[in-house]
Amino acid sequence: MKISVFIFCLLLVNCIQVAVSRVKVFDLRDAPYLFDNFIKEFHRKYKDYAEYMKRYAIFVNNLQECNKSNIKYQNDGAGITQFSDMTYEEYNKMLFPIRLPEA
Repeated sequence: MKISVFIFCLLLVNCIQVAVSRVKVFDLRDAPYLFDNFIKEFHRKYKDYAEYMKRYAIFVNNLQECNKSNIKYQNDGAGITQFSDMTYEEYNKMLFPIRLPEA
C-alpha cells in the first residue's frame, strides 16, 4: 500500500511538472530584446523617441497580461502578435471603427 501511494505521488509530481513547463511566461528582463524583435518582425516605425517609449511601455504591459493569462489558464495561448504595441482601446477601435450612437 505504501509503495503504491509513493508511486502515485511521484506520478502526480511528474504531471504537475509537465503542466507547468508548458506554460509560456515571458521574462520581463528580456523585454528590450523582445521589443526589438517585434519591431523588426512587424516592420514598425515610430515617429520619434517619445512614441517609441510609449509603445515600449504598452508592449511591456501587454507582456505582463500575456503572462497572467498563460499562468491562469496553464497554457501558452497568449503571446507576441502584431497588436502587442497597441492598447486595448486602440485595438478595439481598429476592430470596430464605427460606433453606433447610444439610445
